[in-house]
Amino acid sequence: MTLSACSCTQYGGDPSLCPVHRALALGHARSSSQRSPSAIADTVRARTTKYGDFRDQGATAQRLKITAREGASWEELALYQREAIDMILHKVARIVNGDPNYADSWHDIQGYAKITEDRLPGGPEAEATHPPLGAGYDPDRLVEVPTDRPDTNKFVRAGDLEAATAPTRKDTCAREEGCGIIPPAGSPR
Repeated sequence: MTLSACSCTQYGGDPSLCPVHRALALGHARSSSQRSPSAIADTVRARTTKYGDFRDQGATAQRLKITAREGASWEELALYQREAIDMILHKVARIVNGDPNYADSWHDIQGYAKITEDRLPGGPEAEATHPPLGAGYDPDRLVEVPTDRPDTNKFVRAGDLEAATAPTRKDTCAREEGCGIIPPAGSPR
């Protein structure tokens, strides 16, 4: 399919308005054969062989993550450290539910551990990291938070952000400056 052949009636046949055709033009979308139901089924079968049944893998991952969040130091972790733990536990769940000899899962765990280690105080990337609540964190700053309803956002104190957004937060970096929810320092509140 080419952009000039767009027949997407939802966008009036205008390929510049169609997100699928724009993605194709940018090389981001997969070919139609890669998106076919049989290709998706093949992918699911391959992943099930490598990682186990998705329900089992997901249940294991969530139990591990819940346990990690109950740890005494969880609240002291920087957001990048929390994300690394989440990803490592996700990979562990894949290993214990699927092929334990699939080297890529073990390699990914090493990668998440290494990029986290490099960002710890004294590490080669330490200067580029944020403290647990983000550089310039101001608990009284009002931040705009997306909700589940279209075109409806709410404003909350940054200090109340975790509790106010727990069921609806779509961005795991919600306390990091410049992440899209909290504007960079110097921006209007």
